[in-house]
Amino acid sequence: MLLPEELRREFNEEMRRYQEESQMPLLSGIELEAMQKGLEEGIQQGIQQGILQNAREDAIAVLEIRFERVPPEVIEAVNQIEDTIHLC
Repeated sequence: MLLPEELRREFNEEMRRYQEESQMPLLSGIELEAMQKGLEEGIQQGIQQGILQNAREDAIAVLEIRFERVPPEVIEAVNQIEDTIHLC
């Protein structure tokens, strides 16, 4: 059985409105806050890793300027340093 055009439109509109009103949010406020915190921590960690990598590269560049040739073992040792304080 088919509805008349006008009733079909009204039904579709009412159904759309009902679905919008009854739809639960995908994430709760707590979940959104946790995601935001995780994102901020990830960004901060990425920045710290970038700073460390730049400090390593700068230290190797200084060694190359000073001694021209830097042995691979020294480069490897510099790349193993995990604290920028030791690279300054």
